[in-house]
Amino acid sequence: MTPRDKAPLVLQLRARRILSAWTQGNIEELESVIEESTEGVDSTHDREHAEAVDAVAELLRTWLCAPAEVPMAELQAALGLLRHLAGFV
Repeated sequence: MTPRDKAPLVLQLRARRILSAWTQGNIEELESVIEESTEGVDSTHDREHAEAVDAVAELLRTWLCAPAEVPMAELQAALGLLRHLAGFV
């Protein structure tokens, strides 16, 4: 398996780690995952996947730090997208 073949699996694992950190309310782990590089993501599809995961992670970080700043509907939509990107739905 080449690095290019592994990119979707790495991105799915990253989404799952973000969900895990969210479930635990672990902002340090969330920060750690956000800071990880997504180097090696070459295809447009994989790049878009990585950007979507990053955007959701940033929204979750905002919610953990200041819940009033994120509307509940936006939070629920972001979590639904993250579950999809993690391969759970």
